[in-house]
Amino acid sequence: MEVCLRCCFKKYRLRYELKQKLSLNPASLTLHNCQFEDDGAIITADWLSDPNTICSSLHLTKNGIGNIGAIALAEALSYNINLTELHLGDNAIGPSGASAIAEALKDNKTLTYLNLGDNMIGDEGAIALVGALEHNTTISHFFVGENQMGKEGAVALAEGLKKTSTLIAIYLNRNGICFAGDAAYSEITKESTALISLYLNRNGMGSGDGGDPQAMAAGSASGMADLSAGGEADGAGGAVKESNMLTALTYLYLRDDNVEKLIGFV
Repeated sequence: MEVCLRCCFKKYRLRYELKQKLSLNPASLTLHNCQFEDDGAIITADWLSDPNTICSSLHLTKNGIGNIGAIALAEALSYNINLTELHLGDNAIGPSGASAIAEALKDNKTLTYLNLGDNMIGDEGAIALVGALEHNTTISHFFVGENQMGKEGAVALAEGLKKTSTLIAIYLNRNGICFAGDAAYSEITKESTALISLYLNRNGMGSGDGGDPQAMAAGSASGMADLSAGGEADGAGGAVKESNMLTALTYLYLRDDNVEKLIGFV
């Protein structure tokens, strides 16, 4: 009973402190590692739905938010007209939560930066988000790294990236895409007209499990100005210069993959 009461008191205190912070109506709010879970996400979603809320940047990373909380936040996105950055990384959002967010993105006209990294959206969630990206006209930076994504989700996202005109950076690191995704993403390096940065590091690409290891190399050579094997923000560490620019893609990150095999000219 004592343990139960402690848990109840902790949750009550977290809710109280959260409501206190939200009542200040800040323009930017960081609530990292507060562990308020779905209850806190629902409270925050109600606040976001208020037309008087002016917040433009919201960080809710590492809070134990699951599908219920994500669905509530997605509904708020349908009404909110001020939020431009939403960070939901390192939570417990699954396919249904990602699908709800995807539906909201079809109508939202202000969000430009969405971080869903280190969740559990899987292939199903990734496919749902593809449909949203095809309709959304504002998202420019999209984080979906470490999301238990496989070939199906990776290939679907690759196809969607060819159709978006606003997305300039996508993070797909640590998804186990492996060699199955090489061919799909080599097409992006040749066809994308908007994408500038593509993060595919630590996916085991070029591992020799099948396909053509020169496919991405060929696309990169024809469409990239700076190919980084090191994964640094400034593009240093194995950069290859190429002046024949056929696409907008400028940075391709493949750190800790079999770069020597995948990129034949490194």
